[in-house]
Amino acid sequence: MKKSKLIWSMSFFLLLFLNISCSKSDDKSGIDENCNFTSEQEEGLKYMREEEKLARDVYQALYEMWEL
Repeated sequence: MKKSKLIWSMSFFLLLFLNISCSKSDDKSGIDENCNFTSEQEEGLKYMREEEKLARDVYQALYEMWEL
């Protein structure tokens, strides 16, 4: 009996998850194209991008040195 309840519960949540994740929305990107950033926000995003590029280069260099 417990096993049957478990199977039904798991099936219910699986179907619920599939129903939620397969929405019929036309907006596939989730990005607002008409978004206006302030110059401060733009500079912050540019800075973060440069930091990420630097981190990638550091990780690649460390991998080449120690092959971790």
